[in-house]
Formats: sequence, structure tokens, C-alpha cells
Amino acid sequence: MWLAEAGFSAYTAHDVAGSGKKQEPGWCFSRYGQSETLLEDGRRVFIGGEHEDFYDPDFFIYNDVVVFEEDRVTEIFGYPTADFPPTDFHSATLVNDRIVIIGRLGYSEDRADDITPVFVLSLDDYSMSEMKTSGQQPAWMHKHSATLDEAGEAIICEGGVTTHAATGQVIENIGNWRLCLNSGEWSLVGEKSWSRWLLMRSDETPNELWELGQVSWATKSKIVDKYAREIQEKFAERGHVANVKLYDERYEPNVEVFNIEEDEDDFRSHVVQFGNSRIRFDEQYDSVLVTFERDEGAEAEGSLISHYTKVFGELEGVPYKAVKL
Repeated sequence: MWLAEAGFSAYTAHDVAGSGKKQEPGWCFSRYGQSETLLEDGRRVFIGGEHEDFYDPDFFIYNDVVVFEEDRVTEIFGYPTADFPPTDFHSATLVNDRIVIIGRLGYSEDRADDITPVFVLSLDDYSMSEMKTSGQQPAWMHKHSATLDEAGEAIICEGGVTTHAATGQVIENIGNWRLCLNSGEWSLVGEKSWSRWLLMRSDETPNELWELGQVSWATKSKIVDKYAREIQEKFAERGHVANVKLYDERYEPNVEVFNIEEDEDDFRSHVVQFGNSRIRFDEQYDSVLVTFERDEGAEAEGSLISHYTKVFGELEGVPYKAVKL
């Protein structure tokens, strides 16, 4: 309990405890994607969350519930993974004497493309149960928001990301989803009329945009970057040159007047604006999600997608394709 109250990282906790060589990830309360629910009596209920990323020796996704009264931990509940899987970046909605937990990121091997996990935490005894659901589901949704409707009969989920069932790609959730608490039935109650595409290598292997970014950064720095040099050599081995100029200009459209903005919170996201057009690009390790947030018309949209497909193919020196979502 002292570790939850102190908020130490797993590394710091291990160092303070002086417990010798580490054999497995250490427990800690320093987490991302953890939900906090404030109860009427002042208790705060924290659910799940993850510590660090997959490459860290202390990476772990938790499936516990930690209860605080004021600044003091009073109870910590653990569950068999069969009853409550490792859960992070979920939503937690207070409904009378229970908390409804919707969605999660979880470990990659536990994810599914066509379901949305829903669990219910009873505040009477802190027991955990899975809610059986039906209807059209928002798939593997996480990082979303959830709100109880005015009647207290349904939870509305919006935002965040989900999995596109046909391609298995993680994409932005542009729908508003309603979960009826009495029947467990999902329904889509609203969706933005945006057009979306995926730009990816024709063989669907991971792209090298991050590596090209490292080369671009190195050319603008006075520091000799050994890793960037290795990337350039790797490209040269297959007869391709890392074109920094093309990388820096990759999102320029085939029009004369435009503006490009980089998301301050995510360097992988860029917005292109020209005229009445607004196009958002979200780079992923195996694709680039292209979102037309305003109606371009079929001809204009097709021309822009053809342009960007060609640019990314030239940039990486491999054939690219565009997939309509």
C-alpha cells in the first residue's frame, strides 16, 4: 500500500527495496491509461493501467482495483485474468452502485478485431463480472470517452481509437456508440461523414517512415548520428537513397497554395489545409491513415490519394497502395 501512496516507479521501488537481481516486472502505481472514479462518499477507485512501454523490463498491464480514502490506500483487489484481463486506456462509468468498464488496449496477443470488452465492478463487494453484449459493436475500442445518458439507461462512447475489422488496422473512432445497460445491446447513434484511406506498402510490411525521420533529423544536426548513417547504408544496400527533401515535403499536396500543421501532442500527425479542404495524416508503423474531414468530391479525392500513393512509394523505394475504409 505504501508503494501506491508514494507513487514510485517500479525501478525506484526495486532500488529502494534493495531486493537484488530483478526476475520479473515489479509492481507499482505509476501508470498510464488508468481510470479514476470518484464516489459520493469521497472514495477514489483506480482501475488497471500500464507501466512503461513493451521494451521496458518493468512493462506490465494491470488488472487490479485500488481504493483510496482521502490520501490513504484502504484496499487493493486483484483478480484472475480469466475474470478480469489486463486493462488499460479503458473508460470507467459510475452507474449507481457499480462501475462499468468499457474497452481496453491490453496486450497485443489478447486483442480482437470485432468485439468490445465490457466488465462491471460491483461497489458492494468489489467483485468483477463480464457483461455479455450484442448488436453492432465499436470493435477493439480504447482511449475513448464515456458518458451516462440523462435517463441513466445507457452509456454513450465517443472518440478514441478502434480496430477496423476488415483490415485489422487501428483507426480513429468517428462514431458515437450507445450501450444499453439493461439489454447489453450496442448501437451506432451517430457518425461523422468523413472519408478515410490507408496508405501502405503493397506487401503490407512495416514502413520505414520513422527511420527516414531519423535521417532527416541527423542532416539538420551538427551531431554525428551513427544510427542515421546505418539507416542510409541499409537503404543503399537495396539500391535506394534516403531522400530527406522528399521526406520533409511528403505531405505537400499537388496544389500551389496550402498550409501544413504538425500536431503539438503527436509528431506523427499532420494536417494539410488548402481552400476548403482539410486532410489529416496519422502515421502508424505499417500504414498512414488519411482522413478527409471535408467532402472533396470523388474526383478531387482520387487525385490526391493517387498523388500521395506515388510520393510514399518513391520515398521508400517500394510499391505503395491505397485502401478505402
